[in-house]
Amino acid sequence: MDTCLIQLIVPTGVGKSLSQWLKKDIVDFWTVQLDDEHVQHNIVTPSNMVEQIIDKLDDRYRHHQEYRLMMTKLGISLPEPAINEEPPEQVTNGKKTKKPGSRTVSRQELMATLSSSTKLNSTYILMLLLSVAVAIVGLINDNVAVVIAAMVIAPLLGPNITLALATSLVDFDLAGRAVLVGSCGAAIALAIAIGLGYTLPDETLSSVEILNRTRISYGDFVLALAAGAAGTLAFTTGGSGTLIGVMVAVALLPPLLVFGLKLGNGEIQQAIGAGLLYVVNFIGVNLAAVLTFVFQGIGPQDWWQADKARKTSVIAITIWAILLISLLLVIYFLNR
Repeated sequence: MDTCLIQLIVPTGVGKSLSQWLKKDIVDFWTVQLDDEHVQHNIVTPSNMVEQIIDKLDDRYRHHQEYRLMMTKLGISLPEPAINEEPPEQVTNGKKTKKPGSRTVSRQELMATLSSSTKLNSTYILMLLLSVAVAIVGLINDNVAVVIAAMVIAPLLGPNITLALATSLVDFDLAGRAVLVGSCGAAIALAIAIGLGYTLPDETLSSVEILNRTRISYGDFVLALAAGAAGTLAFTTGGSGTLIGVMVAVALLPPLLVFGLKLGNGEIQQAIGAGLLYVVNFIGVNLAAVLTFVFQGIGPQDWWQADKARKTSVIAITIWAILLISLLLVIYFLNR
């Protein structure tokens, strides 16, 4: 059983009823008096209960100026904590709180992890430039292994999954940062590819790896949806984000680079094919990511935002689905 330690620091005398709630329903709990003015409540809980507990603590104590809340994942906790793994539903402000599901990563952890991946800094740009350089070498030399190696370092998973999370949480500021970072990354990669396509001779841009990405099939839709869902699950269940990031990057970066190479080389028809493949994959990844977040019940902390979050998610899913279906029809008529 994966467990976490939540530490709550509040002024002395605050939170007297906290022990009754925690001991009765959820967790292993003890209190330490830090000094005359501060007390620390230590809470050991299953990973899938962290979000519910933090939400309740934050709602109750965040108005205190000296309130601090920290969470740490525990590798070992001995003796084994006496934890009720099937806590009853909690009722807050007349709203029932969902019981924990298969998700082992809390909303707070998701926000912290994904927020750090949407920073347009020198590290992001350097990783992007390196992945673009390696991917282009792999595409030109028809080397699948090199293309995959480039995807390992391509920082494309974070902005796309962050955009989907921001949709589920109705966080427009986070969505704006995700769009900015993702757009800048795509623009940099595209500009480099167009420049190289203009300068490289025609025969270097006819490898199988390049030509395969100037055509689109219905299997590419399945790949895009699978990549988006897998990338989201990797974040919400604590899976390997690196491996899933490779899958997402494969769906996005190579078609974008081929689009730029062919566009710079003046082969407009093949460039359109690669561009359509990139757009299809981009839409599919984001549609699947939003659907996965909704399916796992990820929403805003404040209950009064729940209806707004549901409406926003429905609108986003509808828009992505309409765009994807429209592209399917375009591709169908182009291939007739």
